Amino acid sequence: MLFPNSMRDDVHKQVTAVCHFFFTHNTTKEESVLEAQLKTRGNQWSTAVQLAACSHGDRVVKLAAKQIVATKNAAIFASTLQSDFSLHYNAKFRRALWTQIGKMTAEERNLLFSVDEPVPRPASKILLHSIRSLEELSQVRSLVSTWGAMMSKHLEYIERHLQWKINVSRTSLRDFFSNHATI
Repeated sequence: MLFPNSMRDDVHKQVTAVCHFFFTHNTTKEESVLEAQLKTRGNQWSTAVQLAACSHGDRVVKLAAKQIVATKNAAIFASTLQSDFSLHYNAKFRRALWTQIGKMTAEERNLLFSVDEPVPRPASKILLHSIRSLEELSQVRSLVSTWGAMMSKHLEYIERHLQWKINVSRTSLRDFFSNHATI
């Protein structure tokens, strides 16, 4: 397995192909290569993090989540949660990342999520709006004891939005595809 890099054409296409491989195959050799890349802070670290979002290997997923949170950078947290690879492939990785965020001190989490701010920082809102399921929302809610007025409104909005997706959009799609007259 060649590790994707900018020396070859279309890095995104390479990363997508390798990501699909990691998601569909759980092979020790390739997981070891990925784990080694995660442990180095070289120029391929960000690619390794993207690929770790596709892995089913517990060690790789936990290592990547731990290293991402160690950056203490909300922009990196959000971009990881919003990347194509963690959005479409791996809820396990997303859980691991939120779990690692939960290991930050209460003060760090309050700061990260702007819970005491009258106007939440954009990075805090982006991070919350990266939530993609009710299960994930429940996990995130448990990270902070008191969310504050402004962030509570964002959490309520996210919950309504996710409920709508479950109740309305899925029902509409099922009805649409079950109606043979529309096909």
